[in-house]
Amino acid sequence: MGHWTIRPVQEQDIPLIAATESAVGPEPWAEEQVREWEEFCRTDRDYPMRWFVAVGHDGAFAGWGNCGKASWLASDEREIHVAVPPERRRQGVGGSLLEHAEALASKDRPKNLKAWCRGYDRDSFEWAVRRGYVLERQRTESLLDLSSFDVSRFRKQLADVESQGIEALTLWDHEVDPYLPGLYHVFVESFRDAPFRSKEAEDTPYESWMHETMGGKSRKLFVLARKDSEVIGSTNLYMPLAEGQSASVNYTGVLREHRGKGLGLALKALAAAEGARAGAKQARTNNDPDNPAILRINEKLGFKPVPGPTILKKDLRPDVTSCRGDDRVSPPPEAPPHPRQGSYCR
Repeated sequence: MGHWTIRPVQEQDIPLIAATESAVGPEPWAEEQVREWEEFCRTDRDYPMRWFVAVGHDGAFAGWGNCGKASWLASDEREIHVAVPPERRRQGVGGSLLEHAEALASKDRPKNLKAWCRGYDRDSFEWAVRRGYVLERQRTESLLDLSSFDVSRFRKQLADVESQGIEALTLWDHEVDPYLPGLYHVFVESFRDAPFRSKEAEDTPYESWMHETMGGKSRKLFVLARKDSEVIGSTNLYMPLAEGQSASVNYTGVLREHRGKGLGLALKALAAAEGARAGAKQARTNNDPDNPAILRINEKLGFKPVPGPTILKKDLRPDVTSCRGDDRVSPPPEAPPHPRQGSYCR
């Protein structure tokens, strides 16, 4: 492990992890978000994640990481995450953290490892490629200016949805309890079609979905579409906790038999309007390039594209002779340097 000692995360590490994520990610992270994230990962019965930090001989924090099973992965796949503050780059910290994460994940004998990096962070992408990772999927990301959002532009689309006998409900987290089973049903059915989700992934258990969907201190807005008392579609917006953060469009889903009727646009338009009234300045969302329907919806709503997350993969199957690269994939497209660019592989 070189000059670094790697140990499990402790309470005093939380502010430093928040500062690292704020430095290398596109937006700031609040300490309470990191604390909730760690608790969520540690206590999730179905998808536990191990957290750890690297410290120098003087005990100074040098970086952090985690690894475990994520809900979007198959049972024989694992996700890892490594993040190093910009001032600690090129000192061997990231390599030590990555080796530790891979060793922990390998105890479960996965067939592959998945990680993320930002689309603007070519240094981290190339660093990961040198360590056996290849590009699996480049996702899209976009921002919507809520301060100038005018929901009246979509009056016709909202009326069209209503004319189909579909009711739209706008609810905050303290109001949504009676509809949680319906929301879960929409999530399970629609998430099976998510392009980035592993085809062999199992449905997320209700308890884990509740843990992830309703946990945390951020206010959560839900817009539901109902027909004949059945929830047939939904979107949810998580309000920002830290100064400078965007609201997050966490998930939008519509049951397959009700797609193509304008529900996705109506749900997201109503969520954007309510989020703006509640004080959010902008909203962030990410999608897949092979989901053109939702990309068209985002464009109509006024979302503007920014460099999105990249999914990386390292194959661990013994019959694979080399995983140092793949001629069929290319690195992320060139993007302007980001002010928070740092070593980041998630």
